[in-house]
Amino acid sequence: DECFAYNQLTSIHLNDGLVNIGTWAFGCNMDLKSIDIPATCETIGEGILYGCNSLEEINMYPVTPPAINGEISEVRTLVINVPEESLDAYRSIPSLAGYDIRPMDIEAESVVLDRGEVILAVGESVTLTATVLPENTTDKTVAWSTSDASVAIVDNNGTVMAVALGEAAITAECGAASVVCKVSVTENGGLTNTVSDTMSIVSDGGTIRISGVPSNERVR
Repeated sequence: DECFAYNQLTSIHLNDGLVNIGTWAFGCNMDLKSIDIPATCETIGEGILYGCNSLEEINMYPVTPPAINGEISEVRTLVINVPEESLDAYRSIPSLAGYDIRPMDIEAESVVLDRGEVILAVGESVTLTATVLPENTTDKTVAWSTSDASVAIVDNNGTVMAVALGEAAITAECGAASVVCKVSVTENGGLTNTVSDTMSIVSDGGTIRISGVPSNERVR
């Protein structure tokens, strides 16, 4: 109890693994604005944030609401952010009555592309697919950009068009997370837009049919 009370903390992030928070644990941290309660927390003591008059928000990560033994703060204007699927459960807790309880924004932790590198000829294009993680990220909007528009351009759908010989980096970004795909534009290229799982090559000896070649690969 009162283990971090009467300090000058401005924000607190408690790591996963913490199970219990004692009575008045962070009381009278007058400059404290936010605190993160980890997903593993099971019990919260009374008045853990009493006297924290600058408090603006509490981020509650437990999907199953912890047992809260009394009022946690006298600051009634603070916002309590909770997992969206647990919103009703938190709002039904008597000791949290009167607080502004909202669904939590889940930030993107990473962006994954289906390709790390592509080779194109001038005029060729390919559409990159970006996956934002975790799956429950609140805003999965991906912003696309190129390091050199004179070599390769990209639109809002991740479609890359080769403009001139050279190299460019295509970046897919969601929030603070981003990933890069290297684009090389060469004379021969490396991708086609043929929608087929077979292709034919004409040689001096006749026609050779090759099966099982992915539709986005060029056989050289």
